[in-house]
Order: sequence, then structure tokens, then C-alpha cells
Amino acid sequence: MNIDSKSRLPAKEWGTLGKEEGEIIIRDNEHLQGALDKNQFGASDQGMVHSFYEIYGSEKAGELLTALARIFALYLQRHGFTVGLDDLVLKPEFNKLRRLAIEKGHMNGVIAAAKYADMTGYKIQKMNYSNRIVFQSEGKKEKDIEKLNRMALPDDPFDEKKCIQIDDPIRCKLEQKIGQSASNMEDLDKEFDSVIKATMSQSTSTVLGDCIPDGLVKRFPKNNIGVMVNAGAKGGAVNQTMISAILGQQELEGRRVPRMQNGRTLPCYLPYDPNPRSSGYVSDRFISGLRP
Repeated sequence: MNIDSKSRLPAKEWGTLGKEEGEIIIRDNEHLQGALDKNQFGASDQGMVHSFYEIYGSEKAGELLTALARIFALYLQRHGFTVGLDDLVLKPEFNKLRRLAIEKGHMNGVIAAAKYADMTGYKIQKMNYSNRIVFQSEGKKEKDIEKLNRMALPDDPFDEKKCIQIDDPIRCKLEQKIGQSASNMEDLDKEFDSVIKATMSQSTSTVLGDCIPDGLVKRFPKNNIGVMVNAGAKGGAVNQTMISAILGQQELEGRRVPRMQNGRTLPCYLPYDPNPRSSGYVSDRFISGLRP
């Protein structure tokens, strides 16, 4: 059996010293080069197991898989394989980049909502877009409103920023355009969803590009979460990013969180709130907890 193939794991993950690990070379049944992973062991076309089956038949291929399973089990018994929190944590400087990218993404989402509402030349206001929604009613004023709006990070860009209120001009325009159009309300809502989803998808990609994998405290191959994901053993890049960076836009049947008859997505949000968070954009991550 002679094979020239590529591994699932990108060669760049190994660094300059291991750039040849992405190329699999097998000559006369002897493994000469490359890191064997799911592309060779799994159900992949022209992988090692597939090629072995084509040459030697199903019985020998079954014996090969049995032998591999025993080798892997013995390795785990002798060496073990565990995941710790340091496999998931971002470096402080990258954590700050993440927060800045999230806030900028929310601002871009609100600007996109303003354009959809035909508010040309709208200048974004300094508001607390990515924190909890805390708005004031006329009957009850919260004395500690600034404390509720403040983020936990020191010297952050979200300090002393108000949340969107009932008289916000974008919110009012959206209510006029979508909420008061009885004939084609659903079509307008779908169109608005498409605009915001496209904008926030770019924001999520920016966060992931800034933080994963360069921002992790431990890098591959010492990062066991990265080992599992890159080798194809379990999970994917989406799972890793949800734990360490951001969940992103949550969808139901291809749509953002639907509105109720009163225009709210949840009772805690204003009707036709332009903030992307109000329609299911989750800027939190599992490792630090999800806010309601």
C-alpha cells in the first residue's frame, strides 16, 4: 500500500518545525511521514483504512481496525487524556480584543438597523449595547442605574453608557416601518432579519479570527481541546469557540428569535428593539456563563 494524502490537521498548527506533518506518506505499508488523524482512520475516501480495504479486503481491514482500537486504548490507559480550564481560557490582551470586537459588532448591528429604517447619516450613540438591557419606566427610577449598566471589567469602553430607551429614534422608526405595516409585516421582518444576520455574522467572524486559536493560553499540541477538534476525534471549531469566545446568533428554523404580537422578542426587551442582543445574538461564552 502506497499513499500520498493530506491530514485533517492543518500543517500550520504544528509551527515551522512540523510543517511536513500535514502531508501523509506511506510506502510499502510503512508510515514514513505525517500525523495520522480522522482523514486516515475515519470514513474518508482514499484514507488509510479505505485504501487498505480496497487492497486486502474486508476481513483484513476489520483486523486493522481492531488492532488500531487496541493500540489507542492502551495509549489512553498508559498516558491518559484530560482537558482543563487552561485549555479554554484566553490571554488577557485577547480577552480585551474580544470585548472591543463585541461592542463594535453590536454598534454595527444598530447602524445596519438604522439604515434599514431609512435613517441615512445616523451617528451611533454611546450606549451599553452588549450588556444586560436595563431601561427605566416613568413610574419607577432606579437609583443605581449606572451600577446596573457597568461591566465587570475595569477601564472598559462600556462604562457610563445608557441602554436603549422607549423613545430611541431607531426603535420608533422600526416600529413605524414593520409594526404598522399590516399587509406585509412578515416579509419586512424577514428582510430585516437578513440584514442584521449578515452584519452580525461578520462581527462573529471578527471575534473568532482575533481570539481562536492565537489568543488561547495554551496552544496546540499542548491544548487538548485543540487536539480533539483538529484531529477530528470529537467536537468541532464551533464547539471550541462557543466555550472560549462567543455563541453568536441563535436561530429558530433559520430565523432570528421571532417577535410576539406586541413587537417584543422577550418581556425584558422593548418592542422593536434594534439591539442585536434582543433577537438572539448571544455575545457571552460558556466558560464565563450566559446572561439571561
